[in-house]
Amino acid sequence: MTVIYQAIKEHTRLSDPIAAAISFYFGIFFWFLLGSCMGVLFCRITGCWDYQNMVGGTGAFFSLVFGFVIGLVRLIRHA
Repeated sequence: MTVIYQAIKEHTRLSDPIAAAISFYFGIFFWFLLGSCMGVLFCRITGCWDYQNMVGGTGAFFSLVFGFVIGLVRLIRHA
């Protein structure tokens, strides 16, 4: 998500905290999508039929653990 931060800084006139915040939200969204794809993959491999809970759970886990924590560290570093 550093790529998004750098692109925002190069192509817009936004301040560092605003660009870092936008990158933070994109990071959470990216990790949620990646986690949801991992949940679907897990369901397909194991033959689990509980797609709703598995996809939502892994998406939420990835977005909270990776997206929020790593994004918050990046946000604090750039702010």
